[in-house]
Amino acid sequence: MDKSNMAQQKSSTWLERVVSRCVASLGSLRATEHFPIATRRGLVLGALSLGLTGLILGILLGSANRGLVGAFVGAVSAAALGILGGALIGGILGRTLFPTEDDVDVSIEFERPERLYAAGDLIRGYIAVKGSKKIRLLGGTTCLWGRRFYTYDTLVDEESAARDMVQEPYELHLEHTRSIPERKLGRNVLLRYPFEFRIPQDAAPSQHGQIVSIRWQVLAEIELPYLSSLIARSEVFISAPPPAVPDVVSQYRSLTSAEPCQLLLSMPRVEFWPGETIDANIRLASRRSFAATSIRAVLYRVEHIAQGDPHVIYVSEWDLASGRFEGQRWPAQEGTTYIWLEDEFVLGEELAIDDQEMLIYAFSLHIPERFCPTVRGVPSVTWKLGVIVEQPSGEANVRVFHEVIVSTWLDSLIKPEKPASQPQITLRRVSR
Repeated sequence: MDKSNMAQQKSSTWLERVVSRCVASLGSLRATEHFPIATRRGLVLGALSLGLTGLILGILLGSANRGLVGAFVGAVSAAALGILGGALIGGILGRTLFPTEDDVDVSIEFERPERLYAAGDLIRGYIAVKGSKKIRLLGGTTCLWGRRFYTYDTLVDEESAARDMVQEPYELHLEHTRSIPERKLGRNVLLRYPFEFRIPQDAAPSQHGQIVSIRWQVLAEIELPYLSSLIARSEVFISAPPPAVPDVVSQYRSLTSAEPCQLLLSMPRVEFWPGETIDANIRLASRRSFAATSIRAVLYRVEHIAQGDPHVIYVSEWDLASGRFEGQRWPAQEGTTYIWLEDEFVLGEELAIDDQEMLIYAFSLHIPERFCPTVRGVPSVTWKLGVIVEQPSGEANVRVFHEVIVSTWLDSLIKPEKPASQPQITLRRVSR
């Protein structure tokens, strides 16, 4: 019994190899390269089966009528008709009879639906496989993959000052496990295979910036006979421990004193989760009469890396989908720094401010929901909340800034507030 099973398995394997090579050969032909694999497989199987049937019938019927010559002529003609007819029928029925990649669904399920982890945590979940047709799985692997990308502009031609964007990928972690065995998958049958990975203790936290990008993914790859491998991927998020924030009694404050006025920026807290709204106050105390073309509240995200020729780029407008942005560039001492204007609101325009007058604004700005936590060191990601008093041409602007900590740490998880349709602002003018 064992010998017969082994012989059957060997013959089946030999036939699969022949069919697989024929299907691959059809994929390299210009006339059939655009055919789906199921159609090409139908062509091959139909041609082989009816061609072989025609060959046998041609030999038998031809030899019965005209002997050896009849057997040869009958074999060639019947085999040719069988190959042509079988290929035509098989090609038509192939899409219906044989499974394609679309007939198998692979997904990744996690014990933590939010997929938020810390360094050293254990990622557990299941690879779910379901087919709408019967198909044989050749097995598969699951892996945890961490990568870092630095993207920055560099000088291409000094004469024309042309610049090009460079991306430096770096593999942080790659771990494989053979979690999916070889087996047959029945029609409308759901299979779930468990997996688990231990996140390294020194894992770099996730970062979704434009210049600094760190991504962690769980990938599942399943091999199928005759078909391309199926790949499912799902991102997991490694939280970043927040920098130490000093405790204050009531408000966090930042003060700037200049010749025309003094600016005092204050806020009740400085640690936020992505998607939250920052509430702050600015007090402007004039030291003389002056004109302000505008008073703006801004929220900056600053990305810095050591790579690239030393320069700073201030980006005021950009499109995440196309990757195009508009900004200003100036030299720096080291590395590449990008300053992104994440949110802003005009508190006032064309203001005439009297001597000894005080303006008090209460305003709100919104932190985007992207995963861009504060990170110290190099590379670094910092957030700055500020107010800029712009004066007429020829006079220096007055600025005040305070760092904001954007945290994705598990212990500091706060449900983001729903932002208002526009920033909230109130103004109070006081004459001292």
